[in-house]
Amino acid sequence: MIATHAHNPDRAPSSGPDNVVALTARGTMNRGGRGNEGGREETTGSQGEERSPHGLLTLSIEHAIPQVGHYTRLLSASTAMSVAELVEAILVAYRWPTTPEYWTLRVKNRGLVTMYAPGKLGATEQMFGVRSAGKSVGETLSKGCVAQLQVGEMAFIVHATDVVNHQDADPTAVLLGAEFLPAADQFGRPLPEADALHPLGIPTAVSLSEINIELAGEDTVEHVMAHVQPELKALLHDGELYEFVPLLQALDLERLATVSDHAAELLTDAPSEDSAVGRAAAWARIVALSTLVDGDSVDEVSESFMQAVGYRRGDVAHLPQMDSANTGENLDPEDPLTATEIRELSRPTGHLLALAGAGGWGARPGEPVPLVPRCSVVERLEMYRFLLQR
Repeated sequence: MIATHAHNPDRAPSSGPDNVVALTARGTMNRGGRGNEGGREETTGSQGEERSPHGLLTLSIEHAIPQVGHYTRLLSASTAMSVAELVEAILVAYRWPTTPEYWTLRVKNRGLVTMYAPGKLGATEQMFGVRSAGKSVGETLSKGCVAQLQVGEMAFIVHATDVVNHQDADPTAVLLGAEFLPAADQFGRPLPEADALHPLGIPTAVSLSEINIELAGEDTVEHVMAHVQPELKALLHDGELYEFVPLLQALDLERLATVSDHAAELLTDAPSEDSAVGRAAAWARIVALSTLVDGDSVDEVSESFMQAVGYRRGDVAHLPQMDSANTGENLDPEDPLTATEIRELSRPTGHLLALAGAGGWGARPGEPVPLVPRCSVVERLEMYRFLLQR
């Protein structure tokens, strides 16, 4: 039999702190725009299929000012975005003070150089091969390509460093990191007051949370988080783990999960740990597994989750399998928890996941292994949705 998971009617409404960040949004970005000028072009072929690939490009955007310093933004951009939307996201990531009416993006991709510009292209631009900024990022950029964005007298160099296939990637961008390397004098000493030295006052440090909420829009965040399990939602807020919001949106938590009665019975009480750190570890594993990445990446995601919510080794009274006497390590209470320790803390929930076919199981010596085959990707996604949306 199939059980359709229902939401808890007593669930608290979404309120959350003011600095909630959404890292993805359906449709175009929720900033004040210029209508459809430079928006996405139709990307379907004659048979209705999409021409541009679905995925997420990792872009390193560099901006250097002599005697000031070197600015870097690391952006994850959906290939479904238009070039115009990508440029807008770049300028948001840099806290650009104005919205330029005109810019150019010159791309060298697979040996070919192409220029893109916003708005309706004139005859001269078309004669010189300038293309519409309504083209999708997937049609314009690919892994390994390089581009130059020119905004007035200011230039940015864009490197596409990686691409991940993602069929449900929404047309939006996420700021993953921001760095600044100050210029130095002849003795190697950083120049002071770099913020004031930039001609446009571009800050040397930005808040990823503030930038991402501007990229996605507060309404989108509240809408997504309203359907997240309350305990997990609190952890996401407390740890500012907003990079998981796109995942939660892609999982479509508004739609009730459809799981077998057997899986529903096993997973209803998960996480089943008693301690706060154990329950956080269980959520870290559930969220990491729901990304459907390889085992090493699942471990990295769970470690990042636990570090962000503030748990360290000193918060754990005792981990028998990880005791320093057994490992020979000199463990610092302030050290972050490792993936192995996180699995150990969340073993009760991990066992339930294994019994349901939603996760693997690392048995201890002499411990029985659940003889349950791992379910299909579709079935596992439904189980993760079941856990995340309660």
